[in-house]
Amino acid sequence: MRFIFLITSMLILIVGLYYYSPEINQWLTSSKLSQKSEEAEDLIYFFVTITENKHADYTFSDINQMDLLESLEKGDPQLEIVFQEGTKEGPEDNYFGYGETKSNALIELRGNTTRNAVQKSYKIRLNNDAGLWNGKQILNLNKHPFDFLKVRNKLSFDYFDLIPNIPSLKTQFVQLYVKDLTKNPPDRDFTDYGLFTLIEEPNKRFLVSAEMDPDGYLYKAKSFEFHRYPNKLRSRYDSLYDEKEFERILQIEGRSYHEKLLMMLEDVNNEQLSINQVIDKHFDRDNYLTWLAVNILFGNLDTSSQNFYLYSPLYSDKWYFLPWDYDGAWDFYWQRGSRQEYLPPWREGIQNYGSVVLHRRFFQDPNNVKELTQKIESLMSVINEENTRDLLSFYYPVVQPIITRPPDSKEAPVDISRYDEQFWDLIQVPMRNRERFYHSLEKPMPFFLGEPEIKEKKILFRWQETYDPQGDKISYLFQLSIEPSFSSIMYEQEVHNRTQLTIPMPDSGMYYWRVIVSDHKGNKQIAFDSYEPEGAYYHGVKAMEVP
Repeated sequence: MRFIFLITSMLILIVGLYYYSPEINQWLTSSKLSQKSEEAEDLIYFFVTITENKHADYTFSDINQMDLLESLEKGDPQLEIVFQEGTKEGPEDNYFGYGETKSNALIELRGNTTRNAVQKSYKIRLNNDAGLWNGKQILNLNKHPFDFLKVRNKLSFDYFDLIPNIPSLKTQFVQLYVKDLTKNPPDRDFTDYGLFTLIEEPNKRFLVSAEMDPDGYLYKAKSFEFHRYPNKLRSRYDSLYDEKEFERILQIEGRSYHEKLLMMLEDVNNEQLSINQVIDKHFDRDNYLTWLAVNILFGNLDTSSQNFYLYSPLYSDKWYFLPWDYDGAWDFYWQRGSRQEYLPPWREGIQNYGSVVLHRRFFQDPNNVKELTQKIESLMSVINEENTRDLLSFYYPVVQPIITRPPDSKEAPVDISRYDEQFWDLIQVPMRNRERFYHSLEKPMPFFLGEPEIKEKKILFRWQETYDPQGDKISYLFQLSIEPSFSSIMYEQEVHNRTQLTIPMPDSGMYYWRVIVSDHKGNKQIAFDSYEPEGAYYHGVKAMEVP
């Protein structure tokens, strides 16, 4: 008994030190990194033979020419393939699929905006009788065509392995070779398609391997800002339930009984309920804070309404955020060396999440902002320069030789000679995003402009009420111009304690209006709206035509 007591006490001490001591935390993290480097395969080689699909309406060349719009219209054509693993020399004995001559899998395109790129990403589905590759039936091969460095996704998920309160997905680098027998004439040899990242599919097999409930609820966010969406998100028992409409907002990956989800959304959108009451009832607070903090430090700007999963065990009221798709993280939008003009000023820190009902309400409590700040500071003991450098050092000898030669170098979005410079610059990204986070706390939150209403030769302008994360008093400045650049202003007025303004109707023509919110220290913020004529971006601006 005494021995058991001593062992238990030591375990409690170690766990306590992990969470409360940055030094112990760093030591344990370094040990995990060392183990990862010893266990990880540097590069795996996949060989895909596109077989003669006699009943298919498409060739492999056809699907590689499809863009996002065409995919949405026609669906995702699947082609039969022979899938094999091997070495750089080709398929080999003792590897998956060796000696196969008949189709053992299907291949299709995957991704959304990446379908508009020349180089595509693929999903491979192994046939039921083909067996599993390393326990997986679905193999997601991400090309990351817009990510010059090709490591952002893997870097993120390798970090998730080191961070408590949030699960990770297994990732590996893959060099893909394709032999297309649907060509005319057909390929005789395998063609190098370059580097891909294999990422685990978040399905029931993943839930089991991550020790989560495979019978639970799992949704993939597609265009989801935690509104109630009453015309689209319905119970399956509702006579108006339409699964296709439902999945425009949330893709159903688990149970299709949606009552638990709808109850959570009702509470999130009920302004009469305290947001902290809602969080404590429906969410795991530590998981939520960790997910927010990691996204902010990684600079993943594409997680406000997509690129995450919501998971809930069957017999639990709690919802958990699961990460997905981080090729837009790690200062992706700055990869050309300067901030892009299409990036509005609110795309940083907590400002980036102001359009989402849940996050907006959560940040309105200064204590919650303080908790998030503490979480960010605690994660900096893991997400730091030393660990990022170690991870990048594992990747560089694998990735750099492939990326800097065709086919990958042909479609690189940046001059390939800048690869090393931008690759090692990733080491500084979390610190830069920590600074952006603190900068974002100084500004009022962004908001939405409403639709102007013409009444009796007057125009009523409305906009969404907003707030300052630090509790500072705010005021609004309304401006009207005949130019979207506001180089000249024909009317402006400061507005206090209300979110609307009526002005006399101007002469017929096209006008542009905006509202700038300021705190008493002079920190300013604009609206989420943008006016985007061809080739230009005017953020915080809305156009209107006076008849």
